[in-house]
Amino acid sequence: MRHAEAALRADGRRTGLFTSPHLAEPTERIRIAGAPLSAERFAGAFARIHAAVETLLAEGAIDMHTTYFETVTAMALLVFAEERVDMVVLEVGSADAWMPPT
Repeated sequence: MRHAEAALRADGRRTGLFTSPHLAEPTERIRIAGAPLSAERFAGAFARIHAAVETLLAEGAIDMHTTYFETVTAMALLVFAEERVDMVVLEVGSADAWMPPT
């Protein structure tokens, strides 16, 4: 994953990278141009996604809260859109019983 993202950056593209799981800090799951999100940016993205999920729950559009993985994936997609990256390298789940497909 990181090699593909690094190759795209070396080619001059502004990149987004989403990996899972994190090794040390949750912020390292979402990277822009090779740099992990700041704790503040990560928290802000979480707040926005969490608020959207709470609204969907209240409206009956969904019947249960998103998982941690689903929430962080949505956070990554939000940040990538806001940052207007050229290319995204997105790790996808294996679709086993504990990981939803993405």
